[in-house]
Amino acid sequence: MTLNLGNFPPHSTLILTANCSQKLEVVDLSYCLTIPMAYIPRYMGNLDTVVLNGTTLYEESLDQSEFNKQSELKAALDAVKELNDMPIATKSGAIWDLNVKIRSNSPISRLVSLNHPIGVQFGLSNTQANIQLPDSIDKKLVPCKDFVLLFRDKSIED
Repeated sequence: MTLNLGNFPPHSTLILTANCSQKLEVVDLSYCLTIPMAYIPRYMGNLDTVVLNGTTLYEESLDQSEFNKQSELKAALDAVKELNDMPIATKSGAIWDLNVKIRSNSPISRLVSLNHPIGVQFGLSNTQANIQLPDSIDKKLVPCKDFVLLFRDKSIED
């Protein structure tokens, strides 16, 4: 999903709420929900490999005819080095937050986040759970790992 936002006055607040559904994989006898949160430089792959042999992260071939001369290849490699040397922002002006709601037909017997601390509130005999990032973490830090949540209920145990 790509979303372009703009035309907001300086110092204004934008709250973006997205609802999605996905088929869950089973990992370690639990349902696995993965929410991509890391985005820089996630999909760049190995730029040196792209420039040197024309193979991208997904094994797609690129047309290397633009690198006809050794000097053009050196310039491209220098540009890649410059990109790799750039600092990556770790602080954001935005607040990163997450709220996941689970509704199950049977009590939830396992609930684990692999990459992030979580706060959990159970409801209705443990068949519902509300998962959030706790207030104790700095929500202005740019996430560097995807949110991966494992949960188990009676349906997976049968």
